[in-house]
This record gives sequence, structure tokens and C-alpha cells, in this order.
Amino acid sequence: MSTSVVKNTAASLEEAAFFVKSKVKKQNYIRVRPHSSASICVQIHKKSTFVSSLLSELELIINIKIKIELVIATKAKMTKYILYVATSIDGYIARSDGSIDWLLPPEQVNKNKDYLKFYNSIDAIVMGSTTYEQILGFGDWAYPGKLSYVLTSRNLSTLRLDIVFMKSMEEIVEDVNKRGYQRVWLMGGGRAASPFIQNGLVDEYFIFIIPIILGTGITLYQSLSELKLDLISQKSCPYGVVELHYKRK
Repeated sequence: MSTSVVKNTAASLEEAAFFVKSKVKKQNYIRVRPHSSASICVQIHKKSTFVSSLLSELELIINIKIKIELVIATKAKMTKYILYVATSIDGYIARSDGSIDWLLPPEQVNKNKDYLKFYNSIDAIVMGSTTYEQILGFGDWAYPGKLSYVLTSRNLSTLRLDIVFMKSMEEIVEDVNKRGYQRVWLMGGGRAASPFIQNGLVDEYFIFIIPIILGTGITLYQSLSELKLDLISQKSCPYGVVELHYKRK
């Protein structure tokens, strides 16, 4: 739930309380229906003790409701989506035909201590169907025990319980929130990563620049608006690779 929704809910309930207070001395009977998700009906009679009791209960409900909404919003915000991907110097993640033969072989990457530290810190992975099929081509599934979301419009299937196919970013985000995951690796490709970036869900960017210029290919950044980032760190890695770590402003 977004901050704006929380604020609107709070405003609606506070408005209802103010309305009750302002009318309590003028009418024998008042019905209040704020347009929030929690409908509140209050009947107020002339007896001062009863009126006072109702007002106290209404204010208590308002305070509880606001606290619940804020807790929900805070919990949803706790999930971090982290883009962790390698690109060529000119920003491509694959050749025009989809091949990735220019990337470091998986056995070299998997021995890297920084990669292992990152991998052990994440709860789930998001990838597109092309990336998924490329990983299948490496042999045994590379991420056992980590739930992998495959974003695709195709009707794919698997016997593995740690792989799920979903048709939209919204479905993935909803399931991630239900499971309480806190750190999600956004692996790519470009079509899978772009909706998360465009909707402001990506908190951190780890971009590994491979020392090659492809000249043409499949770009990581597809149909995106301008986005400014803060550079957190940069460092040289083996094989001439440069790691750039950014955070969203």
C-alpha cells in the first residue's frame, strides 16, 4: 500500500471524526460513511455520556486504523529489488541473436567471493523466459532452493517447485509480499527488468561492465524514462571487469 493511500485513509477517517464532533450538539441522529476501505457508521443520541463514549471509540478506531495502514506500507517497502547484471561497455546484455558467449563462464562467476556473498543474501530471483532458457542450457539448475520467478507471457512448465511462471510484474510483487521476502535479485533480461525499474521498485543496481564493445545487441534498458542514480562504489574485478554499485535517489 502506498504512502498516498495511507494519507488518504487517515484524512478520510479524521474528517469523519471532525464531522461527528461538529454535529453532535445539533442533531439527534447522525450517520457517517467515510469513503475509505473501512466503513464506519455512527449513531449519536443526545445523552452526553453515550455521545462521549462513541466519540472516544471512534477516535480509537481511527488511531488503530492509521497504525495498521502504516505498518502494512512499511512492511511492503522493506522488500528490496536489486538489479545485479553484467553488460558490455556499450550497455548490451546479449548479442542481437540472444547469445551470451562473451560473458564470463558460470564456473568463474560462482567462485567469486563477492558474488557468493550477494547470492547468499537474497531470498528470491526474477528473470525473463529467455534468461531462464539460457540457464537451463548450462546443465543442472543453478539456483536450487531459491524461488525463481520467471516473467513470461508464454505457457511454460516445470517439475521444479522452486520455479514459478508469472505473467506480470504485479503478480510477482504480490507474491513476494505474501511470502515476506526482503531481498529479491532482479536478474534480467531487459524486458523483465524494465517494468521494475520504470515503476521505481529497484533500490540498488550492481552493474558489471565486461571489457567488450558489441556494437549492437539487446539492451538492458528498454522503454525507460530518465532515471538518476547515486554512485555508491566502484571497483576493479578479475578479468578486467568493473563493478559499479548505484542506489536510487
